[in-house]
Amino acid sequence: MGNNEVSYQTLDGITLNSGFGYNVSSGKYSVSIKGYARKNKLDYPNANYGFLFSLVKVNEFEGFNDPREDERYNFNVADMD
Repeated sequence: MGNNEVSYQTLDGITLNSGFGYNVSSGKYSVSIKGYARKNKLDYPNANYGFLFSLVKVNEFEGFNDPREDERYNFNVADMD
């Protein structure tokens, strides 16, 4: 597996979004996504939120866990305080 940094800039060279792209072999994966919020928020243009994607290769799917069905989780980043 390898990774490449990717980013998107305005015509003035201001970076709007950045992250990493990973090359992953084809197959079935169990995916876990965790959202993080900065405890001490910083002013723009610093990121105050981020996500962690974890992949575990599996042979077969045995079911799924959809946390959107649980009121504990909030996937609307715009509503995060």
